[in-house]
Amino acid sequence: MVIRAGLVGCGYWGKNHLATLRDMDSIETRWVCDQYNSPSRQSMPHNTRFTKSYLDILSDRDTDAVIIATPTSTHHDLAKRALESGKHVLVEKPLTANLKEAQELVALAREAGKVLMVGHIFKYNPAVSYMEGMIERKELGDLRYLDARRVNPGPIREDMNSFWDLGCHDVYIATHLIGEMPSTVSYQGTSFNGKVDDVSNVVLKFPNGVIANIYTNWMHPIKERNILVGGSKGAVSFRDTEPANKIHIYNMGVDFQPGEGGIGAFQSAINSGDARIPKLPFKQPLREELQHFAECISKGVKCRSDGNDGVNVLKVLEAADRSRLANGLEVRLQ
Repeated sequence: MVIRAGLVGCGYWGKNHLATLRDMDSIETRWVCDQYNSPSRQSMPHNTRFTKSYLDILSDRDTDAVIIATPTSTHHDLAKRALESGKHVLVEKPLTANLKEAQELVALAREAGKVLMVGHIFKYNPAVSYMEGMIERKELGDLRYLDARRVNPGPIREDMNSFWDLGCHDVYIATHLIGEMPSTVSYQGTSFNGKVDDVSNVVLKFPNGVIANIYTNWMHPIKERNILVGGSKGAVSFRDTEPANKIHIYNMGVDFQPGEGGIGAFQSAINSGDARIPKLPFKQPLREELQHFAECISKGVKCRSDGNDGVNVLKVLEAADRSRLANGLEVRLQ
């Protein structure tokens, strides 16, 4: 079954959707819609129609789904209208601009019996899947910490801070790999533009004792996308900007044993071994994400990044906002 879809938004990220959709057999791009950007005929799939009116897509009974790659402030309205028109929806991250809107979309999708999927693209990255497999097989031992660093020289946004824009990825990666939602969130950030924070550092503490530190900075001269997960037996890092060798495995762990000297005394032993770099299969994450969207619709496959995942991310993002207003105090997730 070929899914017939309309793409809304041809800007910074939407053009990547367009280029990927052009070479896919499982999705037929019937429409491309954008009020400000007009893609060239050469960039669009064959027989795709361009429009500046969203109503053209919503009123087309032959269109099964809508892919939304527009500014976050527009996500709720566009997705809501699509669901009410009987369309399946894939919307870029974050799902909406606030938690209440996201919860409304989840309820609408459930009532309509439609797929609501969020563009949590790193869930479809083979490197993250490899890390997930190592954790499931207990190759790292008991998980202890996650460090994430996501920095780049722009683009700088006015509608959200660097944590909402960049750290959003690391929130869903962390909860996915650790396997649960954090219990507390604390935020520190600084704004040099006078409106939103350009640099942020967020700490997530989980019920199982794991701690995650997420650093974001969109003024940094070097683009880095690094995540390291450490356990009692070893650690694994994902370096997304590396052209190859994206996964590095470290056979190093730390043992803690009670020691002499009274209450609280302990002894530590660092067990160090070789590092290794496994070979990963080549897969384009955006193509994998779109293919999964098509299969969720045509085959009823369970969605790996559904609306509930988007809701969970927004719970963390809004908790970080509350911590910011409280000068960095820990905020317990509701």
